[in-house]
Formats: sequence, C-alpha cells, structure tokens
Amino acid sequence: SALDAIVEHKANVPGISASWQQARQHWKTLRSNVTNRSITVPESYQSHTALVAELLLLDELLSDHFGLSFDPDAYAYHVTSAAVVNGPSFTEDLGKIRAKGAGILAQKVISPDDRAIMAALVAKAKERLQALQRTFDKAIALNPALREKLGASMEESTATVNRMMQLADDNIVKADLMTFSSPEYIAICTQAIDAQFKTNGVAMTELETYLNSRAAGLTSKNYLLTGIVLVFVLFSGLLGYLITSRLLKQLG
Repeated sequence: SALDAIVEHKANVPGISASWQQARQHWKTLRSNVTNRSITVPESYQSHTALVAELLLLDELLSDHFGLSFDPDAYAYHVTSAAVVNGPSFTEDLGKIRAKGAGILAQKVISPDDRAIMAALVAKAKERLQALQRTFDKAIALNPALREKLGASMEESTATVNRMMQLADDNIVKADLMTFSSPEYIAICTQAIDAQFKTNGVAMTELETYLNSRAAGLTSKNYLLTGIVLVFVLFSGLLGYLITSRLLKQLG
C-alpha cells in the first residue's frame, strides 16, 4: 500500500506504473495459489523467483526515476549501488540458495541438474558478496565514518553468509547423500539473509540521512543565492534611480 501511494503520486509514469501493476497482480495470483495449495514446489520456486525479478526491475526503474542511479556525488552513488541495487540482488541470490536447497534436502535426493544449479547459485552468491563488499569499501574510503555505522552489521552478515554458503557447498553441492536437516538448513539460511537485510537497512538509513543533509544544504544555498540576487536587484534599482535623478537635475 505504501509503495502503491508512491507510484501513484510521485512516480506515475507509464513504465513504472505498468511494472508495478504487473508485479502486484502476479503476487495476488501466487499468494492465492500458495494459500489454496494449488501449486507444486518447483512451480512455487519458479513463480517466486520470477516475481522477485519483477520487483528488482521495479526497484531499478524507481532508482532511475528519482535520480539515484546517476547521482553525481561519488559517495551517494556507491552507497546507493550497495543498498538499493547490489544488496537486494544479493539477498535474492541467498533466497534462491535457501529455497532450492531446502527442497532438495526435504526430498533427500538430488538430480545432476539440481546439483549443477546449486553449484551455480553458490558461485554467483560468492561473486556478488565480493562485489558488494568492494562497493562498500569504495564508500568507506570516501567517508570513513561509515565504517563505524556499518562495521558490526557487515561483520555479522559476512560471517553468517559464508557459513550458509559453506553449508550449501558441503551438504548439497559436494555431498553424496542428502542427510542434512531441511528445517535446520532453512534456519541457518534465514539467519544469513536477515543479517544481510540488517546491513542493507543500516546502509539505507545512512543514504537517507546523507541525501536529506545534501537537500537541506542545497536549499540553504538556494535561499542564500536568492537573497544575494534580491539585494543586487535592489541595489541596481537604487543606483539607477540616483543616476537618473542626478541627470534630470543637471538637465533641469
């Protein structure tokens, strides 16, 4: 509902509106299918994955619409890249590993295709984690104070995510038998995903604070410039009046 209001009042353009309405409709259909148990596990996985992809696209469109994707300020650009673009994509990678792995462990059997899929998902998540860390490092290099705000959550997130990926690697990708507990696997993966969401939340709060500060600074500059222009106009008018009066006096 909150996002619906934003799209309607602040981003009501054809591309964004259509993308949002499509995602909403697909969510309603998926929710109904899950509630009524009229969907299989593979179908549910595919439908959720497709829905999240639609939402990530909407995220990208909104970032472009509000100018976040091309912020000329390097610090804001890197924090935006981490919190708004790479962070959500990374949590989706982790979500795929959790969902796919949980299904495999619940069935206690893995096909060659599923093993290859899991291996690819884990490899992609590792690459995404490194890219995300590099982006945060670039932001911290521009503003060292960010390390104090993000340090603890980043350490927790990195540790739990590495544990999750090692768990998937050892007990699914490289394992001969699927004996690890599916509920325990879900719990460990959820802990890692929640830790990543926490890091994203801290980064989003920092981004919002920074952008609000910039906006306030620009507003103050605009007021200052407006005041200077008004003073200049008044001074020019007064000077013109004095010159005109003097000339008229001399002519008289």
